[in-house]
Amino acid sequence: MMECSTGLFVAAAAVLQSVFSAPVVEKMQAVDDGIILNYALTLGHLENTFYRQGSENFTQAEFLAAGFTPEFYANLKEIALGEATHVGFLEKGLAAGGAVPVKLCTYAFGATTVEQLSVGFWRVGVSAYLGCRSKYYGEAYLTAAGSVPTVEARHSMPPLTFNEVFSLAFHFITSCPSDSPPLPFKALPTLSAASEEAIKAGSMITFTTGPGAKTHHECIYAAVISVTGPIFVKAEVVQENSFVVLVPKGVNGRTNVVLTSNGRAVRDDTTIAGPPIIEITN
Repeated sequence: MMECSTGLFVAAAAVLQSVFSAPVVEKMQAVDDGIILNYALTLGHLENTFYRQGSENFTQAEFLAAGFTPEFYANLKEIALGEATHVGFLEKGLAAGGAVPVKLCTYAFGATTVEQLSVGFWRVGVSAYLGCRSKYYGEAYLTAAGSVPTVEARHSMPPLTFNEVFSLAFHFITSCPSDSPPLPFKALPTLSAASEEAIKAGSMITFTTGPGAKTHHECIYAAVISVTGPIFVKAEVVQENSFVVLVPKGVNGRTNVVLTSNGRAVRDDTTIAGPPIIEITN
């Protein structure tokens, strides 16, 4: 694909105010084993809370009444137990390596019905492990780190960057303890998707960027991130913060999309906004 000239138009993704009390880190520091595991633990705490609350707030009878099978409810309970185990592994691994584990935050999931709860939030954790598991290399952390991806790998989802995954998780976090170790990651500007019909190949989706998105580029692309890699589609400008995108062929299921000024590769420094999770049904 011919990439538009962006030499004078490359913009860094905006840094949103962190929910952590420590100052926002504007320049990425070296990511060592402790940071990687604390990053995973941040997501682990979030997932663990989600599934624990889901299994506590809704009964099996409510799941059955909503049309789900007994097996679905049993799987929810199993995943909840697994996420709690993951958190324990990560905390022990961090302690063994001499690092301070991040603490449990306060979250808002907005799941008030069984149907809303059924949307698999574990995709955030899957993407995180796919994106960072190759960076586990310190002996002090190998046991804990190696135990988690093998379980999470059962859930297939395209790998995302550290900041992209943090962006997905960021919007569920309302506050964190002031003495929790800060992480050197940033939430990218938000991107929302809207379509008048079920999304499939050939559908037109309207994407709207949130505050902080730098949309003044010669060309803007929507990178549809699939398991085989990103597919780039030209994003047509509707107005300053609104774009229309034609869904490409070859993508199915739940996937992520980012707006970018680079039509060849997905990088944090050229990402404009995203990634939301969208459902493509072919």
